[in-house]
Amino acid sequence: MDKCVAASYDSALSLLQQHPDNMIVMDMDFSCWVRRGIRQDDDPIKAVGHNIAEISQDVFEQLSGQMEQDWCSQFRQHS
Repeated sequence: MDKCVAASYDSALSLLQQHPDNMIVMDMDFSCWVRRGIRQDDDPIKAVGHNIAEISQDVFEQLSGQMEQDWCSQFRQHS
């Protein structure tokens, strides 16, 4: 399967808005993703679902300023 890349801010934002549990995350290798979050009853949402699209660090930084940070490099949409 080919890796999906959201090349622009607008395309990444569109992917985020497709589902309320979609998040952005920066991995330890500094790769950035729109990723599906998983909700757990006793914990806040975690970005442990599947990767939806890779995004650039610039797009990650633009989006993260508008989102809520729950974990080190994980940002969720406002609830």
